[in-house]
This record gives sequence, structure tokens and C-alpha cells, in this order.
Amino acid sequence: MHLHPLAALAAMLAGFLAGVAVNLLADYLPARRHYDLARRSPFTTVKAQRPFFRPRLPDGRIAPVWAWSGMLAVVGRAGRPVRHTARHIAVEIGLAAAFLLLTAVYAGAPFLPFYLFYAACMAHVAVTDIEHRWIMAETIGAGLIAGLAESLVVGRIPLAD
Repeated sequence: MHLHPLAALAAMLAGFLAGVAVNLLADYLPARRHYDLARRSPFTTVKAQRPFFRPRLPDGRIAPVWAWSGMLAVVGRAGRPVRHTARHIAVEIGLAAAFLLLTAVYAGAPFLPFYLFYAACMAHVAVTDIEHRWIMAETIGAGLIAGLAESLVVGRIPLAD
């Protein structure tokens, strides 16, 4: 199937932005769980630090939006670039490629937006499972709600199933 170049570009951009969101959630949700556990545990020796959802520059300021990506480097006040792990870059490139592939294969299908959302959810599950050995209930809940919505809206899988 031939995919229009603008549709391909839009799919890759959407995948890239989904990769940025997955990386933000993969950094924030485990940090929030660690914070909650450290705050409640009587056995903790370290003071619990509240996690920040928005990335910070090395000097402590909140990073601008374009610095949230692992692909873009922003120089902080001290002249040092913001460091991102290889995971940040791999997730953003991988989801851009996955969104492009899914859009090319299922172009015009009514369930395509759900498939794209499932790809982002599974990327988040993979990242947090590999890094922390946790699967976040928030991610599973979002996938469950999307699956029920797909069943009601598209009807690809009957709701009874």
C-alpha cells in the first residue's frame, strides 16, 4: 500500500512525540512510586524527594519543552548539555518507526489510532519492566480503557469478548 508522504511524516512526528511522552512517564512514574514507598516506610534511611514530571537542567531550572526529547541537546547555564540515556533516543526513534509501519500497514483502518496507542503503552511497559522490573497499573489501566473504547467505537472485537 502506498502511503502519502505527508501521512508518513505525520505518523513519524506523532510517534516521536509519543516517544517523548513515554520517556517522561517512564522516568516519572517509577520515581513517584519510589517516593511513596520511601515516604511511608519506617525502614528508609534516605529522605524522600518528591519527583518532578518536567525534566530539569543541570543547574536546577526546568528544561524547555524542546529539551524533553532525547534527540535534542540543550546547553544549560553551566555550558553542559542535558544528558539523556540511550533509552530515550531508542524509544523516540523506535516509536516513530513503529507509528510509520502501523500507519503504512493499516492506513484507513478505523482502529489505527487504537493500535498507535497500544504501541505507546507497550513501549512504556517494556521500558519500565526492563529498567525497574515493574509494570505500572496506570499503563495497564490506560490500555484497558482504550481497549473498551475500541470495542464500543470500532467494534473490531465484541465487548463480550
